[in-house]
Amino acid sequence: VTALKELSVAAKNPKVRLQALCTLDGLNALTPDALLPALRDSHPEVRQHAVRLAEAQFANAQQFGEALLALVNDPSPRVRQQLAFTLGEWKDPRAGRVLAELFVNAPDDAHLRTAVMTSAGPHVDAMLPVVATSPQRSKLLEPLLAQASASGKDDAVLAILSVVMKSAETEPWQFTALAGFLDALDRRSRSICVARDSGTAPSNASRRCSRIRRVRCIAARSRTVTRGSGSDCWA
Repeated sequence: VTALKELSVAAKNPKVRLQALCTLDGLNALTPDALLPALRDSHPEVRQHAVRLAEAQFANAQQFGEALLALVNDPSPRVRQQLAFTLGEWKDPRAGRVLAELFVNAPDDAHLRTAVMTSAGPHVDAMLPVVATSPQRSKLLEPLLAQASASGKDDAVLAILSVVMKSAETEPWQFTALAGFLDALDRRSRSICVARDSGTAPSNASRRCSRIRRVRCIAARSRTVTRGSGSDCWA
């Protein structure tokens, strides 16, 4: 094991470093002290696999967490994509913030966006403050809203909807986001006020529910606008 740890750091060939790292993992001998230098390796494939292997080490994340989060700006798209997948397994608020940064920094990267959305479920609350203040929020809030709805995070849904409806003037992206939200609700076959009806919602749920029903009406109209079907919700 000692020899493998030395190879994972000191071998000149990156393939050897990677093989040593994966062998340590296969022997259940991978420890944070071996993982940390791999996360900082000069070769992107070593870093990518080190990020993947970190998923089984989160109990000791205090020893390598900062190095993992620093990869948000890694020059390799594959490293950043793996980071997005891996952060979904980490129950730490910092994971959500970094997921949001990955999302904001590459709004047109379809592969990275898929990875971020795969991991977003438990981190929507932490992602929202970053996404909401991004100049790219018109592209980012729609999938985040759909993810929050699909995950049953009603408070996050309300918070995101508040951001979507905040603009002084109505813009096309708002209608698109609201239409996507309705699609997510349809997939869940769930009332938006189910939390209140089940007695689990906070004391101000009635006020929120009234507000969100109005928003749902507007969203229903947005579906009419974007798809050319449906009826006026105020009729």
